[in-house]
Amino acid sequence: MQKIVLDENDDPFSLSEKIAASNDAELCVVVGDGHFYIKSPISLRLLEKYGESLGKKVSFESSDSTPIKLEPVAEDEKSSFNFSDGGDVNLHAKLWGPKRSLLIFALIPVTLILIGGCAFSLWWFVPSANVSIKLNSEVLVKNVGVSADVSTTSVNKSDKVIPAVLLESVRKESDSIQTTGEEEVGDKASGTVKIYNKTGSKKTFSKGTKLTLDSSDDEGINFLLDEDVTVEEQDSVNGTYGFSEAKVVAENFGSKYNLSADQQFKIDDNKTDDFVARNDSSFSGGTSMIVPAVTQKDMDSLKQNLESKLKESSKVDLGTKLVSGQKIAGNSINYEVLSYDFDKNVGDEAGNLSLTMQVKSYTLAYYEKDLDPLIQSVIDRAVPEKYSITGGETKFDIGDVVAEDPTPVTKDKVDLLVKVKSYVVPKINSDDIKANLIGKNLDLAKGYLNSLSDLQSYEITVWPELPAFLNVMPHVKSRINVSVQDL
Repeated sequence: MQKIVLDENDDPFSLSEKIAASNDAELCVVVGDGHFYIKSPISLRLLEKYGESLGKKVSFESSDSTPIKLEPVAEDEKSSFNFSDGGDVNLHAKLWGPKRSLLIFALIPVTLILIGGCAFSLWWFVPSANVSIKLNSEVLVKNVGVSADVSTTSVNKSDKVIPAVLLESVRKESDSIQTTGEEEVGDKASGTVKIYNKTGSKKTFSKGTKLTLDSSDDEGINFLLDEDVTVEEQDSVNGTYGFSEAKVVAENFGSKYNLSADQQFKIDDNKTDDFVARNDSSFSGGTSMIVPAVTQKDMDSLKQNLESKLKESSKVDLGTKLVSGQKIAGNSINYEVLSYDFDKNVGDEAGNLSLTMQVKSYTLAYYEKDLDPLIQSVIDRAVPEKYSITGGETKFDIGDVVAEDPTPVTKDKVDLLVKVKSYVVPKINSDDIKANLIGKNLDLAKGYLNSLSDLQSYEITVWPELPAFLNVMPHVKSRINVSVQDL
């Protein structure tokens, strides 16, 4: 025999469900003092007959184990408790016979009371309500330091270490740019001068000695001796100057060095009262033009641009080496320039400058799935005491994963910084909410929920829908369901 012990939330409806669900042929229902709707004779008799209709024998006892005896049913009343399709076909006639009229009229108030009691019981015990609430959430953001190590084969939560795989790549490329420098090119003017010696001692001037045009209008026009020359001293008898002819060439390119004849030149730092030079014939052959040329800025710019291109190409190369589930952290790729070669030098006449460069790159890849258990353990510990993870589960989003600066990336290990975002909500006690909603009309129920500062929004659904004055929250706590909406 199975014993069914009722709790404080049980009613005739829930008890009938338990009787139907039992697999035993004999059942004993323990009815407490608080179950006045079940303990009434009519309810007990109906439950007993309901059990018989299911082929089960149902008996009752009080919470002190005292059996509850049911009064026997008269033969002419048995059909009132019959749950089968049959019945006493003569019952109608018996009830309306002359001798029973007074009994029938006496039973009318009782019947009305029973009907009202049943209706009240239904209104009290049957309705159900669902309260769906959405809590105010807060964002929990953490930066978690993690090490990826090639010598590790499994996740170490306590040390925050995950396995890593070394990836390497070598790439060689060429690039060119237009030069931005300018260079003056051309031919230098040349000619012959006579150098006069006004002193009493002969003088030798070496090749490369500077001759400057002795004119205030043409400062900075210089020529250089193209050979060594010795000039004899002044003839003291005749008073004539000693002189010698010498070839000269212009210091720079340009037509301004094509001077006319009979120009006077100062020789180096010597005074013109001691030494002077003149040209008996004009100078010629001086030309100039501006052409593009290579500058140091061009070389630096081309090298920087090509190195940037090679880094991007190397990043693509390393990405092709990843297997399913592997990731490369930002800023975790290390680059090394193996060689570079320019086809021109600074100052060379050229419209274009080309460079060939070879770069080696390497990084440590990690498996994304290895971060989940490690991050989950960190988030679980980071949730404030009065909060919980949204939905009761640990949910988080992994954002940027970058190499922690200034930690260098090596071929063995890299320290990573993982940005993690999760949502937490205040902890609530659904039993307290149910207790404060029992039996309240909808306006009072909404007023109570509006007073809870942790609630962002809510929705109340009551079944069945009744007229406004009857449409209240259930009177039985178990018939109220409180659910929290997930974000």
